[in-house]
Amino acid sequence: MKRATLPLLALLLCALFLAQGGPADNGQQSASTGTSVQNGWVTVTPPEFQGAINNPLKGFRDYKPRGYGLLRRQYIKWNEIELCADDSVERVIAHTNTVTTINGRRFEDLNVKLVPRVYLDWNGSPGMQYWPADLHTFDYDSPAFQERLRRLVEKLGKAWDEDPRIFAVQMGLIGYWGEHHNPAPTAAQRRLLAEAFQKAFKNKPVLVRHNDPEFMQAGFGIYYDTFANISREPPWGPKDQFPWQATYHYPEIWKRAPIEGEVEYNWQQQRESAKPTETFGRTPNETMTVPAYRRYMLDKIRRYHASYLGWISNYDDTNPEVLAGAAELQKAFGYRFVLDSASYPLAVTPGGKLTVKLTVRNTGSAPFYLDWPVAVGLLDPATKKPVWSAPLTGVDIRKWLPGEDWDSSAFAYRRPAVPYHSEGQATVPRDIKPGQYFLALAILDRQGGLLPSARFA
Repeated sequence: MKRATLPLLALLLCALFLAQGGPADNGQQSASTGTSVQNGWVTVTPPEFQGAINNPLKGFRDYKPRGYGLLRRQYIKWNEIELCADDSVERVIAHTNTVTTINGRRFEDLNVKLVPRVYLDWNGSPGMQYWPADLHTFDYDSPAFQERLRRLVEKLGKAWDEDPRIFAVQMGLIGYWGEHHNPAPTAAQRRLLAEAFQKAFKNKPVLVRHNDPEFMQAGFGIYYDTFANISREPPWGPKDQFPWQATYHYPEIWKRAPIEGEVEYNWQQQRESAKPTETFGRTPNETMTVPAYRRYMLDKIRRYHASYLGWISNYDDTNPEVLAGAAELQKAFGYRFVLDSASYPLAVTPGGKLTVKLTVRNTGSAPFYLDWPVAVGLLDPATKKPVWSAPLTGVDIRKWLPGEDWDSSAFAYRRPAVPYHSEGQATVPRDIKPGQYFLALAILDRQGGLLPSARFA
């Protein structure tokens, strides 16, 4: 008895149910899609989408409904989520719920992710400290504080490590603004914090302010608060700061966790040493609109493999000239997956394995850090609606790395992004109706209901 098969007509590269994400069509495709059939396999070679894509987990650290930005960083006072030792993790979750909406709309409905930072002391000014009621203000050293520190991190892990609204967690806690100065964490505290955060967060990247050896050994990423400032750049910048450390001591930390931070525009406006006319200007809009300023910032994004930045995100997304400049930076930030080709069989048997072969280059600056799957779907050719979809086993997008070893003079990586060849499988349901279908691909948010949430270029 001959078994029915499902002819697969074409490859669609759009997401099936992509959540709201802003502009993704400001560029033009460079050529028509190529399709070939050989030995029972269809190979599709789509043209690269030339525009910027407002993808999640990268870009500008803000929500920009008319521009680029699907991330929010949130400062959280310790006593907002824990007043006393007996407070449960539910208090952390309840507060998280209050900071994950924008104008009444939930983050998960906007495809926006949160990067939280808990802190105790804003800047040392009277009344700007937020210790829990049962601990002494300015106590960083007592055994009681060290134990509470460990227990709080455990609660944060229970609240956030499986929360689909959270992308990464900034360590914070110690020093002004949680930036690990005034005071800096002691060696004992660094060991405690490294162990506690590693134990609490198995799924979400942890970010720290400084390249302390305990944190680098733990595989943590960086939030750097003076990104691209020329006074911090090697070879003349301070050796204890991220640019020097990333250049000479830890050149591959970006492979393990994100590099992010903020662009310090106050320094650009107030300090002669910042050399604003030789670097990236005095305002975010200037950075976007002046070609030399924009090139300077792109150079640093590429050099340090930055995933996203704040403060620079205060650009005017109603100005077309500014938005065009922001699009250039958006293409460089984080990951950018160019699908060079996709291959699949002409037909598949209901209940059988559907194999998809992908060739992908990451032409961005950083990896994709979360374990999100690529899914394959079969679409009704008339309605383009999905009949079935499933994640592909055997495809790990975290391994699709960008180029390495940035050459500022050539404005290119000395080791360009290489094509990654991945092969995945999914089992087609036995009861699927025989017929012809379109084949579609999407990148799914694993913790966010397995909804398509990121796009190929």
